Amino acid sequence: MLWNVQTFAATTTTLLILGDSLSAGHRMNVSQSWPTLLQEKLPNVRIINASSSGETSSGGVRRLPGLLAKYHPNWCFLELGGNDGLQGLAPKFLKTQLTKMIQQASQAQCHVILSEIKIPPNYGKRYTESFNQVYHQLAHQFKLPLMPFFVEPIYQQKGMMQADGIHPSVKAQPVIANEVAKFLKPIMAERK
Repeated sequence: MLWNVQTFAATTTTLLILGDSLSAGHRMNVSQSWPTLLQEKLPNVRIINASSSGETSSGGVRRLPGLLAKYHPNWCFLELGGNDGLQGLAPKFLKTQLTKMIQQASQAQCHVILSEIKIPPNYGKRYTESFNQVYHQLAHQFKLPLMPFFVEPIYQQKGMMQADGIHPSVKAQPVIANEVAKFLKPIMAERK
């Protein structure tokens, strides 16, 4: 879903959030999701949330060029890969797809902020570690800011997760918005 909270001047910084259900406001009103709450914390930034539940890295590769052409964002917060991991896709495949999106954004003069994803440990230590390393390798390779996995700090806190144990609850959304804003502000200020 896409939305703009208010009308912005053409010179305003635009942040595109491209993610999956963790950023799409899974099982809640869009107004309660962390990207909407982030808008309140970054009032001078136009935020476009193009996140979609179930989105994979392949879907991101298909959709990103159109989003870049339509919104001309200065920044792209890339939060994808969780569904690839839940499907057991090879980390090498994920790395290839994320690389394509980083390159697509770069060609459009859009700075990428990579959001780390971690998957449940029941997929086995070798797979989960290889999967997580993809984000660190790409951040290093392309010199990208890497936002630590925003579910990890709240996972064990009472009331912060939905019944499925995967998606943050409505109660968690302001906490995530605060953490993302804290991470983004200095980075975006540095590269205006």
